[in-house]
Amino acid sequence: MFFFNVDFEFFAVISEFCSVDFELISVDFEFFAVIMKIFNVFMGVFNEIIKICCKFAGVITGIRKFITEIRKLITEIDNWNTVIGKKNTEKHNLIAGKMNVNAQKKNINTLFDRIAYRYDFINHALTLNIDRYWRKKTIQKIDGVSQNLLDVATGTADLSIEIIKQRKAQNIVAIDVSNNMIQIAKNKLRNFINSNQPNYNSINCSFICADVHNLPFHDNQFSTVTCSFGTRNFENLQQGINEIYRVTNHSGQVIILEFAYPKNRLFRLIYSIYFTHILPRVGKILSHDNNAYKYLIKSIKEFPKDSDFLTYLSSAGFKDTHYEHLSCGIVAIYTAKKI
Repeated sequence: MFFFNVDFEFFAVISEFCSVDFELISVDFEFFAVIMKIFNVFMGVFNEIIKICCKFAGVITGIRKFITEIRKLITEIDNWNTVIGKKNTEKHNLIAGKMNVNAQKKNINTLFDRIAYRYDFINHALTLNIDRYWRKKTIQKIDGVSQNLLDVATGTADLSIEIIKQRKAQNIVAIDVSNNMIQIAKNKLRNFINSNQPNYNSINCSFICADVHNLPFHDNQFSTVTCSFGTRNFENLQQGINEIYRVTNHSGQVIILEFAYPKNRLFRLIYSIYFTHILPRVGKILSHDNNAYKYLIKSIKEFPKDSDFLTYLSSAGFKDTHYEHLSCGIVAIYTAKKI
């Protein structure tokens, strides 16, 4: 019996010891469970950080690829600009008739007759009405009030009406090769005068269908000659400028508004994309004419710009030639005097 008592006491001690150990183990497991929870949370956060970093790395890679493509496109545009904008009079041969669009220029009156009825709407839409600002700035270049003013390639008379608004001439003669344009111009001017009676009754404006290469006017007849977005349509640029010089009187001035080419590389990129890919498609939809706005792009690309265009004015005999860019270089105003 004593032996069994000792055994029972021994087992009791062992049981108590194991109980303590199991409690310690239980405490250790609880602590380990808390640690694991914290570790899991940390790993979850770390995993999200890794995902974000991977996405960010993908974005960075995409941006790098995009920048690379933009640089390639800018390089191509720069090469194109070097070709069309370099100061080389031999390239232009001082004769606009040798341009690639010469064939279309021979039928320019037919082209504008086709789109005349939607011409104003399309131009204002495609330029977001900025063309009104360009014309306003152009007319502000006129010195004083002109006695007799010739508006060449008047189109639908937007520039002539701006001249009347600013009271920059007493007598205006507006010419264009398109009969349909002339008819629309007459109606538009009539509506403008009637809606602004009697403010502009003292200003006379007449319209003639005529070709700039053979102007039906006397020498030295006009004190000012203006032209907006029309010179690039001259079949022979130098001949047209020579005729303008002939009818301009001594001390008279010529003011020409024409499309140019932006100097800023980023804006030049945007401009190129818009004029090459967007404008022709929108123009085609609005005008229902597949060729008219393709011709516009070609004529702008091949037209001599800035100092190159001033060469034509100087060759005709004009002095004090200057140009000024507007709207980041989209257009340029050219001025010159006959001395």
